[in-house]
Amino acid sequence: MASTSLASNAPLTDARAFPINVGFSLVTGYRRVTALGNNPDVDILSVPEDVWSGGGAYPWMTGATALEIVSGSANDAAAGAGARTVLIQGLDINYAEVSQTVSLNGTTAVAIPTNLFRINSALIMSAGTGKVNAGDLTIRDAGAGTTRAIIPLGYGITKQSIFTVPAGFTLQIVSQLFGFNSTTKDNRFAKFATFSQSPNGFYRLPLEIATSDVTPYRHDGEPGLIVTEKTDFCHRVTAVSDDNSNLTAAWLGIMRSNTVI
Repeated sequence: MASTSLASNAPLTDARAFPINVGFSLVTGYRRVTALGNNPDVDILSVPEDVWSGGGAYPWMTGATALEIVSGSANDAAAGAGARTVLIQGLDINYAEVSQTVSLNGTTAVAIPTNLFRINSALIMSAGTGKVNAGDLTIRDAGAGTTRAIIPLGYGITKQSIFTVPAGFTLQIVSQLFGFNSTTKDNRFAKFATFSQSPNGFYRLPLEIATSDVTPYRHDGEPGLIVTEKTDFCHRVTAVSDDNSNLTAAWLGIMRSNTVI
């Protein structure tokens, strides 16, 4: 059977294909957004912890902050075998989006040019023969201060369910995934909650979901969970049955410009 060609910029016309069209940037004013989080070590007495590589409760910044990025390996440098450049995507104090690419200098910290209020993601944009970062890449307050984001060794991207909705946008989360990273099945469990924090600093945990290590749990909904502009969102671990629990939480959503009619 002959295949039907479709122009590269032509959206699918089936109404059910709207999310696909958004994913291919074919719908003006809408954008696909996702966050893929991992907390590699949660203990019974350490909860609550948020799902990000740094462990513990995520340290939300309270003002525009001077930041730096540093690697645990000398190979992550402009001429090294590991990661060479990193794209950092965040928000300024007005919740406006800021994207900046920084060249790495191994174990010597490099200043991030623009002060940030939030970090939504970071990912490597170039690498040497090793093709990925050779060490943990840590984004922290200038002067070896508080860690705000981590690109774990060998992953090339931040592993966090942390996200703040930019000014002028609304996020709808339509799918969430929760699970254990484990090679054994011994009926361990964990409870996750959706964390939503207002610009005024108070937060809510409206949805709590339990899952076991037998199978991941996927939570879908259309219409989904609405997160308004300037709101912080993440997944928070509220209980685990065992120490050293390695947990994953991820979500997929569509972000809409508030100017779209």
